[in-house]
Amino acid sequence: GGSLSWILCPVIKLAQDAANQVDDFITNALNIDVSDIFANNETSGTPQNAYYTAWNSFRIISLALLVIGGLVMVISQALGYEIFDAYTVRRVLPRLLVAVMGIALAWPMLKYFIKFFDVVGFDIRNLIYAPFVPIAQSGHISIGTSLFTWGAVIAGGIFVGFAGLTYILTALLAIFVGFLILVIRRVAIIMLVILSPIAIASYILPNTQRIWKLWRDNFLGLMVMFPIISAFIAAGHVFAAVSLSHTGGAGASTVQQMIGIAAYFVPYFLLPVTFRMASGAIGNIAGFVNDRHRGAFDRLKGVRGNATQRNMQRMRDGERFNNAALNNLTARATTSRFGFGAQGQAAYQQKLEAAAARHAKSEHGMVSQFNDNLLRSQTFANEAEARQGLAEEFGLNEAEINQAIADTKANGGWGQARAVHAAKQLARTGTGYKTLDQATRTAARVAGGNESMLDDLSGSIYYESKGAGRWDLTAGGAGDFSKLAAAEAQSLAGSGTGPSVADYHAATVKASKGADAVTILRGKPQEVETLTQSLGDHARALHLRSQDTTLSAAQRQAATDEFIDTMGQIEQLKQSKSYASQTNQEHVNTLLNDTEDLRTGVLTELLGNDTATVDPTTGRVRFGRSNTDPSLTQAQVDNRNRYEQASAPRQNPNDPNMP
Repeated sequence: GGSLSWILCPVIKLAQDAANQVDDFITNALNIDVSDIFANNETSGTPQNAYYTAWNSFRIISLALLVIGGLVMVISQALGYEIFDAYTVRRVLPRLLVAVMGIALAWPMLKYFIKFFDVVGFDIRNLIYAPFVPIAQSGHISIGTSLFTWGAVIAGGIFVGFAGLTYILTALLAIFVGFLILVIRRVAIIMLVILSPIAIASYILPNTQRIWKLWRDNFLGLMVMFPIISAFIAAGHVFAAVSLSHTGGAGASTVQQMIGIAAYFVPYFLLPVTFRMASGAIGNIAGFVNDRHRGAFDRLKGVRGNATQRNMQRMRDGERFNNAALNNLTARATTSRFGFGAQGQAAYQQKLEAAAARHAKSEHGMVSQFNDNLLRSQTFANEAEARQGLAEEFGLNEAEINQAIADTKANGGWGQARAVHAAKQLARTGTGYKTLDQATRTAARVAGGNESMLDDLSGSIYYESKGAGRWDLTAGGAGDFSKLAAAEAQSLAGSGTGPSVADYHAATVKASKGADAVTILRGKPQEVETLTQSLGDHARALHLRSQDTTLSAAQRQAATDEFIDTMGQIEQLKQSKSYASQTNQEHVNTLLNDTEDLRTGVLTELLGNDTATVDPTTGRVRFGRSNTDPSLTQAQVDNRNRYEQASAPRQNPNDPNMP
């Protein structure tokens, strides 16, 4: 009964019927009915007559060889030739008589020899079954155990994943090889019977005993296979029956049922062992299949071991399942203090860092290292979150999202270690993060509330961005980047509002102050676009702040000073835009158009309503009136000095001839 009985019951019934069919096939294949070879050998047109005719031909050839050999030995001794020494002749002639008798009686002797091993094979099975009356009577046992047991077996196979698939492949291979060997065994026995006269003659003739030993070892090995396989199968069935038996009116426990199922099927996996126990060529065939270095069984065993090890490692790394909560659970379950508290968070962070490093060196990590959209997708927990985040956070269109999802699935999917690797790699490429807010939000999201992980990601992204020449992503310093990322983390946790757009503009402008205008304008178009947008918006926000009467005079003056500094940066870009690419020149022109009112109105007023020009020799700003002009206020003089300093071009360290 149960909700899954509709599917499990047919599966169980099919498994039981299949096992019984396999038993019947093996028994029939192992049992060599002597009547199929030796009976009716005088009736023309029958297979038995063909076998006998072939055997008789080899018998005549073998007797002829023995007669010729005997005549050669007798004549050579009579004539005094030393072809064979006297000792050899005395030793071989008695055997020659035995060989002639053996060849003449080989047909009926082999018939009884084969019959003897068939009887032994059946009797061994019956002796094992005898104490267990139900099995002895039925010949089969029921493997239709509880649905819970089969559910556990199936669930275990799903849990093991690909490693479980190799067990199925091994079982199929075992059955296939077993059937193949049994068919080859029947054919080989018939061939050995037909060739028996040649083998017996080789026992006598000089330098041919290797042929006799080869025939003898293979024939005996093929005969012994029946008793060995019968014993294995019978023992497995008996053990299964004992495990599955009901005692005291109560059913067998789940563990006993699972042991019984395993015991029933294990003998089929042991068939290669019987092949190896069988000597000669048949053993070589089995040995090729199960060779330590080449064998398919051992290769599948190695695949199972490696796959299981990989799956367990992925569970510890939080990458085994396509479910963020389950991955988080398995990763924390194998972490000190479950990854909580200062020590636990540090341990969890170190664990994911190690896993991310392993992933980076893997084939998937190497393939993904320059695919920005794939990396962006892997910073999320699963496909659903990736689809939403790629659109909202990274601004990808539907076609780009679909391609990124497909690439991610082909690359092994999502996982916590992959997310850590992707977050850092996006900074290394120099093109993965378009804006500073993308970088800080990704760091906060991937950290998942782990402060140690957030600190590590923030530091890594900052330094990787700096190394890739993306100064616009550095926020002015490692500490500034970490503060923005921490604020984003608080927002994700619901304990804060997160950084504002103005905060990001201010951070971008601050980061740009460490570089000269020429270097900036020769950088990536994305950097210049980000900076020009930030400069314009930041300047306008500062102007509004300087006019906000709700602020103190000191706060308004600080906003005014920063406004003048920002306008000085804009002037630097204006002076240096001739050294920029066409795209970057367009970004600068857009900035100048957007801030035209601030430059010609607000700034002019702050500078004393004076016209500012640029000295072509020094590149510095010059005013029409001197700072000692009595019409200027002290505040205006201070603003003029500040603006001159802010707009003065800085020396480009990469081009000494640049002003």
